[in-house]
Amino acid sequence: MEQGPAAPDGAAPDGRGVRERLLDAMLEASGELGFEQVCRREVETRAGAPRGAFGEHFDGKQECFALAYEEAAARLSERVLRAGREGPFRSGLRASVREALRWLSDRPAPARALLVEVHAAGPQAWLAQRQAMARLSGALDRAARGVGGAEGAPAITASYVVGGMASMVRTRVARGEVAGLERLEPDLVDVAMLQFFPAGMVAGDSAAVF
Repeated sequence: MEQGPAAPDGAAPDGRGVRERLLDAMLEASGELGFEQVCRREVETRAGAPRGAFGEHFDGKQECFALAYEEAAARLSERVLRAGREGPFRSGLRASVREALRWLSDRPAPARALLVEVHAAGPQAWLAQRQAMARLSGALDRAARGVGGAEGAPAITASYVVGGMASMVRTRVARGEVAGLERLEPDLVDVAMLQFFPAGMVAGDSAAVF
Protein backbone atom coordinates (compact mmCIF):
# COMPACT_ATOMS: atom_id res chain seq x y z
CA MET A 1 0.00 0.00 0.00
CA GLU A 2 1.59 3.26 -1.08
CA GLN A 3 1.91 6.08 1.42
CA GLY A 4 2.28 9.76 0.77
CA PRO A 5 5.26 11.70 2.12
CA ALA A 6 5.25 12.27 5.85
CA ALA A 7 4.72 15.73 7.31
CA PRO A 8 7.63 17.30 9.27
CA ASP A 9 6.19 16.09 12.60
CA GLY A 10 6.09 12.50 11.41
CA ALA A 11 2.40 12.53 10.54
CA ALA A 12 1.21 11.56 7.08
CA PRO A 13 -0.89 14.00 5.02
CA ASP A 14 -3.98 12.16 6.24
CA GLY A 15 -3.04 12.85 9.86
CA ARG A 16 -1.87 9.36 10.81
CA GLY A 17 1.26 9.15 12.92
CA VAL A 18 4.23 6.86 12.38
CA ARG A 19 3.06 4.20 14.85
CA GLU A 20 -0.39 3.95 13.27
CA ARG A 21 1.09 3.72 9.78
CA LEU A 22 3.47 0.98 10.91
CA LEU A 23 0.59 -1.03 12.37
CA ASP A 24 -1.43 -0.72 9.18
CA ALA A 25 1.61 -1.60 7.10
CA MET A 26 2.23 -4.73 9.18
CA LEU A 27 -1.23 -6.07 8.37
CA GLU A 28 -0.92 -5.16 4.70
CA ALA A 29 2.51 -6.77 4.38
CA SER A 30 1.53 -9.88 6.35
CA GLY A 31 -1.58 -10.36 4.24
CA GLU A 32 0.29 -9.98 0.96
CA LEU A 33 3.60 -11.69 1.76
CA GLY A 34 2.84 -13.90 4.75
CA PHE A 35 3.87 -13.04 8.30
CA GLU A 36 7.06 -15.13 8.19
CA GLN A 37 8.29 -13.26 5.11
CA VAL A 38 7.82 -9.77 6.53
CA CYS A 39 10.87 -7.88 7.76
CA ARG A 40 11.08 -4.65 9.70
CA ARG A 41 12.34 -2.65 6.75
CA GLU A 42 9.44 -3.86 4.61
CA VAL A 43 7.00 -2.47 7.17
CA GLU A 44 8.89 0.82 7.42
CA THR A 45 8.94 1.24 3.66
CA ARG A 46 5.24 0.57 3.30
CA ALA A 47 4.51 2.98 6.14
CA GLY A 48 6.68 5.73 4.65
CA ALA A 49 8.67 5.68 7.89
CA PRO A 50 12.43 6.26 8.29
CA ARG A 51 14.82 3.38 8.83
CA GLY A 52 14.84 2.38 12.48
CA ALA A 53 11.33 3.64 13.19
CA PHE A 54 10.03 0.10 13.69
CA GLY A 55 12.43 -0.58 16.55
CA GLU A 56 11.51 2.71 18.22
CA HIS A 57 7.88 1.62 18.54
CA PHE A 58 7.93 -2.18 18.83
CA ASP A 59 10.10 -4.90 20.36
CA GLY A 60 9.62 -7.15 17.36
CA LYS A 61 7.34 -8.45 14.64
CA GLN A 62 5.12 -10.45 16.96
CA GLU A 63 4.39 -7.47 19.18
CA CYS A 64 3.68 -5.23 16.19
CA PHE A 65 1.34 -7.76 14.62
CA ALA A 66 -0.51 -8.36 17.90
CA LEU A 67 -1.06 -4.64 18.43
CA ALA A 68 -2.12 -4.21 14.80
CA TYR A 69 -4.56 -7.08 15.25
CA GLU A 70 -6.01 -5.54 18.42
CA GLU A 71 -6.61 -2.17 16.79
CA ALA A 72 -8.08 -3.58 13.58
CA ALA A 73 -10.29 -6.02 15.48
CA ALA A 74 -11.53 -3.20 17.71
CA ARG A 75 -12.50 -1.11 14.68
CA LEU A 76 -14.25 -4.05 13.06
CA SER A 77 -16.06 -5.04 16.27
CA GLU A 78 -17.33 -1.51 16.76
CA ARG A 79 -18.82 -1.47 13.27
CA VAL A 80 -20.34 -4.94 13.68
CA LEU A 81 -21.92 -4.18 17.05
CA ARG A 82 -23.25 -0.84 15.88
CA ALA A 83 -24.84 -2.46 12.83
CA GLY A 84 -26.69 -4.96 15.03
CA ARG A 85 -28.32 -2.47 17.38
CA GLU A 86 -31.31 -1.66 15.20
CA GLY A 87 -34.31 -3.79 14.37
CA PRO A 88 -35.34 -7.28 15.50
CA PHE A 89 -32.79 -9.95 16.33
CA ARG A 90 -32.64 -11.63 12.94
CA SER A 91 -32.42 -8.32 11.08
CA GLY A 92 -29.73 -7.08 13.43
CA LEU A 93 -27.74 -10.30 13.10
CA ARG A 94 -27.98 -10.06 9.33
CA ALA A 95 -26.79 -6.45 9.41
CA SER A 96 -23.86 -7.36 11.66
CA VAL A 97 -22.76 -10.28 9.49
CA ARG A 98 -23.12 -8.19 6.35
CA GLU A 99 -21.01 -5.39 7.84
CA ALA A 100 -18.25 -7.80 8.86
CA LEU A 101 -18.15 -9.46 5.45
CA ARG A 102 -18.17 -6.13 3.64
CA TRP A 103 -15.36 -4.78 5.82
CA LEU A 104 -13.22 -7.83 5.10
CA SER A 105 -14.06 -7.87 1.39
CA ASP A 106 -12.92 -4.27 1.06
CA ARG A 107 -9.57 -5.09 2.69
CA PRO A 108 -8.16 -8.31 1.14
CA ALA A 109 -4.65 -8.11 2.63
CA PRO A 110 -5.69 -7.17 6.19
CA ALA A 111 -8.45 -9.80 5.98
CA ARG A 112 -5.87 -12.49 5.25
CA ALA A 113 -3.63 -11.17 8.01
CA LEU A 114 -6.42 -11.18 10.59
CA LEU A 115 -7.89 -14.56 9.67
CA VAL A 116 -5.00 -16.61 8.28
CA GLU A 117 -1.58 -15.15 9.11
CA VAL A 118 -2.52 -14.61 12.76
CA HIS A 119 -1.84 -18.31 13.30
CA ALA A 120 1.83 -17.76 12.42
CA ALA A 121 2.23 -14.57 14.43
CA GLY A 122 2.82 -15.98 17.91
CA PRO A 123 1.15 -16.08 21.35
CA GLN A 124 0.42 -12.36 21.63
CA ALA A 125 -1.56 -12.42 18.40
CA TRP A 126 -3.37 -15.61 19.40
CA LEU A 127 -4.43 -13.96 22.66
CA ALA A 128 -5.62 -10.87 20.79
CA GLN A 129 -7.69 -13.10 18.52
CA ARG A 130 -9.26 -14.97 21.42
CA GLN A 131 -10.14 -11.72 23.15
CA ALA A 132 -11.73 -10.29 20.01
CA MET A 133 -13.79 -13.44 19.48
CA ALA A 134 -14.84 -13.42 23.14
CA ARG A 135 -16.11 -9.83 22.87
CA LEU A 136 -18.29 -10.68 19.90
CA SER A 137 -19.48 -13.95 21.45
CA GLY A 138 -20.38 -12.22 24.69
CA ALA A 139 -22.39 -9.52 22.93
CA LEU A 140 -24.22 -12.10 20.84
CA ASP A 141 -24.96 -14.28 23.86
CA ARG A 142 -26.40 -11.40 25.89
CA ALA A 143 -28.61 -10.34 23.02
CA ALA A 144 -29.83 -13.86 22.25
CA ARG A 145 -30.73 -14.56 25.88
CA GLY A 146 -33.13 -11.65 25.76
CA VAL A 147 -35.09 -13.17 22.89
CA GLY A 148 -37.97 -15.52 23.61
CA GLY A 149 -37.10 -19.09 22.69
CA ALA A 150 -33.33 -18.83 23.12
CA GLU A 151 -33.24 -19.36 26.89
CA GLY A 152 -32.58 -23.08 26.56
CA ALA A 153 -29.66 -22.78 24.15
CA PRO A 154 -26.39 -24.22 25.58
CA ALA A 155 -24.01 -21.76 27.22
CA ILE A 156 -21.44 -22.25 24.45
CA THR A 157 -23.86 -21.47 21.62
CA ALA A 158 -22.65 -17.92 20.92
CA SER A 159 -18.99 -18.96 20.96
CA TYR A 160 -19.85 -21.86 18.66
CA VAL A 161 -21.67 -19.56 16.25
CA VAL A 162 -18.98 -16.88 16.15
CA GLY A 163 -16.21 -19.46 15.85
CA GLY A 164 -18.04 -21.32 13.10
CA MET A 165 -18.61 -18.13 11.12
CA ALA A 166 -14.95 -17.17 11.49
CA SER A 167 -13.85 -20.61 10.34
CA MET A 168 -16.04 -20.51 7.25
CA VAL A 169 -14.83 -17.03 6.30
CA ARG A 170 -11.21 -17.98 7.02
CA THR A 171 -11.43 -20.87 4.58
CA ARG A 172 -12.64 -18.59 1.80
CA VAL A 173 -10.00 -15.97 2.53
CA ALA A 174 -7.24 -18.60 2.57
CA ARG A 175 -8.37 -19.65 -0.90
CA GLY A 176 -8.23 -16.07 -2.13
CA GLU A 177 -12.00 -15.73 -2.40
CA VAL A 178 -12.28 -12.44 -0.51
CA ALA A 179 -14.32 -10.72 -3.19
CA GLY A 180 -17.23 -13.13 -2.76
CA LEU A 181 -17.49 -13.09 1.02
CA GLU A 182 -20.80 -11.21 1.13
CA ARG A 183 -22.52 -14.11 -0.60
CA LEU A 184 -22.02 -16.12 2.61
CA GLU A 185 -24.35 -13.89 4.61
CA PRO A 186 -27.71 -15.71 4.13
CA ASP A 187 -26.32 -19.13 5.03
CA LEU A 188 -24.32 -17.84 7.98
CA VAL A 189 -27.36 -16.09 9.42
CA ASP A 190 -29.67 -19.06 8.88
CA VAL A 191 -27.27 -21.48 10.56
CA ALA A 192 -26.73 -19.09 13.47
CA MET A 193 -30.46 -18.69 13.99
CA LEU A 194 -30.97 -22.45 14.06
CA GLN A 195 -28.39 -22.79 16.84
CA PHE A 196 -30.30 -20.39 19.07
CA PHE A 197 -33.83 -21.28 17.95
CA PRO A 198 -33.86 -24.96 16.94
CA ALA A 199 -37.66 -25.01 17.02
CA GLY A 200 -37.91 -22.25 14.44
CA MET A 201 -36.75 -18.79 13.53
CA VAL A 202 -39.88 -16.76 14.27
CA ALA A 203 -38.85 -15.92 17.85
CA GLY A 204 -35.68 -14.35 16.55
CA ASP A 205 -37.64 -11.54 14.96
CA SER A 206 -38.71 -10.06 18.29
CA ALA A 207 -35.75 -8.08 19.65
CA ALA A 208 -32.64 -6.15 18.65
CA VAL A 209 -29.30 -7.95 18.55
CA PHE A 210 -26.91 -5.65 20.41
